[in-house]
Parts: sequence; C-alpha cells; structure tokens
Amino acid sequence: MNSDRKSLRVGIAGSGFGLRVLLPVFAGIEGVRVTALAGRERGTATDWRALFSGGDLDAVALALPPLVQEEAAPAALAAGLHVFCEKPLALHPAAAETIVRAAAQRGLVGSVDFEFRKVRAFETVRRNFARVGRPRSLDITCRINARATPPPRGSWKHDVELGGGAMSSFGCHLVDFCSLLLGKLEAAAFSPTVRVSDRASRDGDAWRVTAEDSFVLSLRSVGGALARVELNTVAEKEEGLALTAEGEEGRLLMIDRDPSDYFRGWDVFFEARDGQREKLLDASDATARGGRVEAVRGVAVDFVRSVFYGGVPDSSLEAGAEVVRLVARARTLAASLPR
Repeated sequence: MNSDRKSLRVGIAGSGFGLRVLLPVFAGIEGVRVTALAGRERGTATDWRALFSGGDLDAVALALPPLVQEEAAPAALAAGLHVFCEKPLALHPAAAETIVRAAAQRGLVGSVDFEFRKVRAFETVRRNFARVGRPRSLDITCRINARATPPPRGSWKHDVELGGGAMSSFGCHLVDFCSLLLGKLEAAAFSPTVRVSDRASRDGDAWRVTAEDSFVLSLRSVGGALARVELNTVAEKEEGLALTAEGEEGRLLMIDRDPSDYFRGWDVFFEARDGQREKLLDASDATARGGRVEAVRGVAVDFVRSVFYGGVPDSSLEAGAEVVRLVARARTLAASLPR
C-alpha cells in the first residue's frame, strides 16, 4: 500500500485483548478505519478465516493464542494483508520464520506487539544505553502478582501445550529488550517453575496449571555480555521490575516506584564509574505516566507508518522471530536437564 490511499482498512481478530486494547488503539490512529472484527464475543465475522476472505481489508491486527497465530498470520499474508501480530509471534522457530518469509516475499509489512519498547522508562534506557560503554551485564528482575488466579476454564494461558506461561504473557517482552540492547544472544540456561500448580479458576473450578508462572533465564551476547532475566508472576509481595545495565563506563538503573503498575512508575538513572548519578527520568513526571494503551499505540503507529510510507517497523517480524528462537532454545536446554 502506498501513501495515496486515503485510509488503511484494518480488521481485528480476537475478542479479548483485541476489543479492550487493539480496537481503541487502531481506531484512534489518523488514517486508519477499523472495518471488521472477529471473535467469540462479537464482530462482523465469525472467525479469522472469514475476516481474511472478505477482500475489503488492507491489514489485520491479531490478538490470538500463539498456536493459532502460527496458522492465522501466514493466511493473512497469503490474502495480501499487512499483519500486526501479538507476542509471541509463534511457539516454533520454523513457524516464525515462515511468517517472516511470507511477508518479505509478498512485500507486506509485519510487526509484533513488543510494547515495552514504547514504555517511557524502557525508551530512556535504550536511548542512553551507549553511555555505559562496552556492555558487561544486563539484569532484569520482576516480581509481580499477575497470574495468581487463572482465567475461565478453557483458556490457553496456563496450559504449557498451548503456549501458555509467564514467558509468553510477559517474559518475551523482557527477552526482546535484552536482544534490543545487546544484539545477537544465545540462551545459556533456563529454569521454568510452576510455583502454584493447583488453583481455583474465576468460575470456582479446580484448575491444574501446567505452564510456568516463574522462571530464571540466562543469556550471553556474542560480545561476551551476560543477561539475566528473573520473573515471578505469583509473588506474595509485589516488588515490581528493576533493571541494571552495566558497562565499562557506568551503569543504567530502572527503579520501580509503583510496583502495582506494570507500565509506568520508574525512575531511571545513569551512574558513572566515579559514583556520580544523573536522573534521566522521574516517575512523577507527567510524560512518564503513559500506560499500556499508549505503549501499544506507539507500536501500532510505527506499523501504520511503515504501511503508508515504506520501511520496516521498529518492532519487526524479525525481532519476533528472534525471541521465538531464543525461547525455544531455552526450553530445549531446560528439558535436557535431569529431573
């Protein structure tokens, strides 16, 4: 699509996150018209297959489970639609690469919703990362209570076979950010854990959780820097997310002032080797208060601009495929360990 088209006709597949977040996000972007919805709760199409076959769309935003997205994204591209995908892009590296190749072969734009890239604190770290000099380590620790109560029975989010778990829901954002800062990475170790396996669902039913609610992941860059990501989504005490990026010239710190909010509330500092500390972002600053919808909107705007004017979105399909590769390798390492 080129810039002479007056509007971009977007369909949304997925009735949960799709209606709550993607619908208002895309409807609020200049030059975009949301013209079709598909999902179990409401919509003008009964499912994503009907959505793609209508011939009256230019792009589709997917809010689907990863196993479903492995099928839906290539189908959308085959129908000539640009695709805005949910994370993770897929469960299997081969499926992710199929999506990347299909978009490239058809000259279509694809993006993955790595919204942390558009959270003000993470943007500040990214913009100032060169100040640390040659990177030595990156440590991200997150302790929240976001998955203590499972969704209604039948949801994929707590089923490991369907791609559920803390890595899919939250952790892949952090893996993406490590890759964004440090470049090419390899998984060194992965320890997924189900801390709370037997729970009651929202409906009061007994629920056996099989997907991890916590993990520790170690990564190594080709330059020798080490990254460590620790995530606990069923923490008894919410401590929020802390980040330390250390290099030869200093370090960057993200300090969480509001652990109950997963998208805002951080102070960001640069600390030089001599101990001098500079505040780069204040959690109380109004410009630092954007929430999830604003972050997703930033990714969506990049996607729309690329459709209209060309170029690759910052949060690209290639970035999504790289996270899928790293996570798959990490799971292989964990499976190889004696139990």
